[in-house]
Amino acid sequence: MVLRTLAKLTEKVGCDFSIHSKSAICRPKMQRRWIVRIFKGCMAAIWFASLSCSVPFVPQNYFPVQQNNRWVFNGPLKTLLITEQEEAAPVLLFRIASVDSQDTPISWLHCRQAKDAVEWTAFEPFPNLLPTFRFDPPLLLTPFSDQIGAKKIVQGIEICENSATTACRVRVIYAIDSIEAVRIPAGDFPECIKMRMSILYLETPERHFLANDVIWWFARDVGPVRYSMISGQGELQSAKVDGKNWP
Repeated sequence: MVLRTLAKLTEKVGCDFSIHSKSAICRPKMQRRWIVRIFKGCMAAIWFASLSCSVPFVPQNYFPVQQNNRWVFNGPLKTLLITEQEEAAPVLLFRIASVDSQDTPISWLHCRQAKDAVEWTAFEPFPNLLPTFRFDPPLLLTPFSDQIGAKKIVQGIEICENSATTACRVRVIYAIDSIEAVRIPAGDFPECIKMRMSILYLETPERHFLANDVIWWFARDVGPVRYSMISGQGELQSAKVDGKNWP
């Protein structure tokens, strides 16, 4: 049965498989030509299959910005809550409130979702115990790559709005440190992107708002799940993102 089936499939190849013979006689040139075609077809199928299985990197997937999305951390960061949004084509403007257990705002991040990133443009404390800080260009709230070792360097200005407005030139260095699994109270999150943000103040030795490294771990379709900064460290305890709850 096997030889009969194979004989039918190979008639066009130019092979003569005898049912009663233990060997098959093929025309060598035709056989090689079809073998090459079959091999190329298999390789193309494998390539297309690998493309369909891979998930393309989209920065916005690492910080979903639907209104009322909420992330609850331990440590100094507490709770992040996305509040009002405003369409301002071609970007989406929104605010992230850092709130206490009663949902009273402690501070806000003024943010925007652009074509290929989620960024924050300003930090505003509440009440006004600290000055407001603005950044030009805005700082990244999402990873810029999923490739370990990738770096992005941006020159910019930090503007401090207090009794007097001052501006400092800064160099911002973003680096993808690793891709790693994170197990925390909110759940297990594979392939989290660990991004380090370092700000170097170029013209003054004074200590400024973001004088130390800030490190974030981002999970796809969830957002930030772990952080480390000068004021402390924390992990995601629970979250409600795009209608889904963790844990």
